[in-house]
Amino acid sequence: MAHQNYFKLGLFVLACGATLLLMIFLLGGRSLLEPRYTVETYFTESVSGLAVGSPVKFRGVPVGQVSEISIASARYETGRTLVEKTPYVLVRIQLTGINADVFDQLQEAVNAGLRVQTHLAGITGQLYLSLDLLDPIKNPALPISWKPDYLYLPSAPSPSNRIVANVEHFLADLDKAEIAQLGQNLNRLVVSLGTRVDEVHVQALADEALVTLRSLRSTVGRIDKLVDRSGLDETLQRAQRATARAETILSDPAFDSIPRDIAAITQRTRVLVDEPQLDQMIQSANRLLVRLDGLVGASQYDARAAIEDLRVSMENLRVLSDSARRYPAGLLFGDPPSPVLPAMEKR
Repeated sequence: MAHQNYFKLGLFVLACGATLLLMIFLLGGRSLLEPRYTVETYFTESVSGLAVGSPVKFRGVPVGQVSEISIASARYETGRTLVEKTPYVLVRIQLTGINADVFDQLQEAVNAGLRVQTHLAGITGQLYLSLDLLDPIKNPALPISWKPDYLYLPSAPSPSNRIVANVEHFLADLDKAEIAQLGQNLNRLVVSLGTRVDEVHVQALADEALVTLRSLRSTVGRIDKLVDRSGLDETLQRAQRATARAETILSDPAFDSIPRDIAAITQRTRVLVDEPQLDQMIQSANRLLVRLDGLVGASQYDARAAIEDLRVSMENLRVLSDSARRYPAGLLFGDPPSPVLPAMEKR
């Protein structure tokens, strides 16, 4: 009995272990079976905030993670001095979720502009790597004097580092600016303007303004005389009479009925156009025209034959008319009798 209990306990333990392994495989173990491809890139800028295990994305889609961060000269330039070594940061990437065909096409993508950039993952300062297609002319690959152990993906400057560099250049240029000298120049400009204003002849300006006002007053008087001579009042009266006549026409009740009549005509026209029988009539007329065309085409030969028969009948009628005129009795008794020859002619 105890042996059977141990057997059941063993089966239970094996079942639990198999279930645990299956859950581990479903939750993340399948990624261990996916193919992994290693590539490397180099940076001349700081990669502070980038760590092993940081995600690698292609336009926001995860395609791998960072597997190694080191100094490139420690890998490839071991025989050179520190001054001769290239100050590159080596970053190796493990690509997952791609097949062998896609990996074989990466070199063509690099020639087309595939580049690696560092991007901020948020406000925490953490970085991740982003793969994207950029202009290969504006973002050339960093020159290297060694043969990489893995496929080389060139890098491009990070947008965030570019912004920081521009701010630093602006602050540096601001520090170089001579603020004190600029303030002195502004002071001298203000003093010069004040001196120029003081030198202006205010009395001369006032005299010129008075002369201008007198000329303006004279011009206004001339305009008033010109308006009086042109018969402006008569024009205004005519305009008033024309306005009164227009109001009389518009106040006529018959004028008020015109918009309603136009609306009624428009409504009737719309009803007539929307009537489905109108389309049926048009279709019937089209079918009738097609039939008439076919009938005329088919009856052309019959019409020519009938005309020829009519011509022959008229000719026969003409001959009959001539015979009736020469021998009217022939219509009833047939051909005329043969002529009687004398007896001697018979012999």
